[in-house]
Amino acid sequence: MREHALRLGPLVLVALAFAIPVQFPGCGQTSHVVLTRSLAQGTPRIDRLHWQTCDKSWYHEHFFAAKAPGVAFVSLPLWLALDHAGLVWNSDEGSVTPPSTVWPLAFLTAVLPAFALLLLLRAFGERIQPGTGTVTAVAGGLGTLLLPYATLYGAQIPSTLLGAAAFACLTLRRSPLAAGLFAGLAVTFDYPLALIAALLAGFVAFTAADRLRELVLYAAGGLVGLLPLLAFNAWAFGNPLHQTYEDAVLSQGSSGHDVVGANSAGFYGIDVPKPHALVDLLFSNRGLFVETPVVALGVAMCLLPRAGRIARFGALVFLAFLLYDAGYYLPFGGDVPGPRLLIPALPFVLVPLASAFRRIPVTALLLTAVSAASMVVATATRPMIGLELQTSVWFSDLAENHFARTIFNAHGSGSTIVAMSPFFVLIAAGAVWAVVQLRPRLHWRDGVLAFSALAVWAVVASLAG
Repeated sequence: MREHALRLGPLVLVALAFAIPVQFPGCGQTSHVVLTRSLAQGTPRIDRLHWQTCDKSWYHEHFFAAKAPGVAFVSLPLWLALDHAGLVWNSDEGSVTPPSTVWPLAFLTAVLPAFALLLLLRAFGERIQPGTGTVTAVAGGLGTLLLPYATLYGAQIPSTLLGAAAFACLTLRRSPLAAGLFAGLAVTFDYPLALIAALLAGFVAFTAADRLRELVLYAAGGLVGLLPLLAFNAWAFGNPLHQTYEDAVLSQGSSGHDVVGANSAGFYGIDVPKPHALVDLLFSNRGLFVETPVVALGVAMCLLPRAGRIARFGALVFLAFLLYDAGYYLPFGGDVPGPRLLIPALPFVLVPLASAFRRIPVTALLLTAVSAASMVVATATRPMIGLELQTSVWFSDLAENHFARTIFNAHGSGSTIVAMSPFFVLIAAGAVWAVVQLRPRLHWRDGVLAFSALAVWAVVASLAG
């Protein structure tokens, strides 16, 4: 028991690091906030608060948050308790929500689910390659977009956790009913997770011994998971199948809804995948493989000839999300540190890294270190940057001692290296502890491969600007 607890130590340290930054909320975060506050007032409409977010929809002369309601449902009890205690900003005036008000909600809906996701990644890693689960989870937690979003209030982390949990219910422990429940709940938190729900239905159909029975159980669980979403839609719009994405505001203008129809093209804003978008999503300045090359290694491990069923399904999920994202009118999803719409696919391509950490540990560790350098600095400075900026701004902020606020100075105007230093210390300690547990076996061929991989990444990154 004591040895098992020690193996979880690195994950605990990384999760504690998630809780330290207090990020400034953007449109996505404030949309969840105003929906939570409106629910506290007994209405699904955000008419009184709509100027506090730019991520909203306009339907039948009323404003609604352009978000699935799952995050707000979970946040509501905590918000009511904090509001009753006078611990949150709760004004209808102004347009800026203080970061200190959002942080408790982020802890509940991002930090805690992110820790659970690390535990799940560890379980998958141990299943594939015993002894590598902890370092696989740490690599995912520090070297991918999971890190900045683990500090941001929103649906990305909880929906990703639910999607991965649904897959775990079909692979680590066969329970199609629970898998369907998690898949349905994932959609209640974030609509695009319907893609994972559909792919998992196919996984059930192709792998079940009793196909009809398991598909029925999966569908039943999915329906139960969708009930909160359907009930909210019926309450808000009078139609359980109407989604807020249908009436998203493209330009607020002077009315707050001057131009409606942000997602009007194609299917909820999704059209035929664009080749240039595919390239940008992976190889631009903030492309997934440029910022986090360890994800590229995970995808490569999925494509190996002897990759197992879990890895092959991971490749399928990644490809599906990549094509969906390349067809979306806003591929990167706004002012973000990277292609956030690909986040739900990350656990599926991170799991095969367990084999990489056993077979080519130097290569895996080196690419993880490069990825973590980018994500750690982004999270510590300002992860949400406009598309007109280069990601080099993170390192400029680092050099100029400009950091995000932390729990130690949440009410201040900024932060310095002193306030952010616990974040760096916890991450470094967790990473070193995970590597010590791995006890990598070194080989000269692995060293050559690591140098080659780093050289290729450097060339691609330089071409990306």
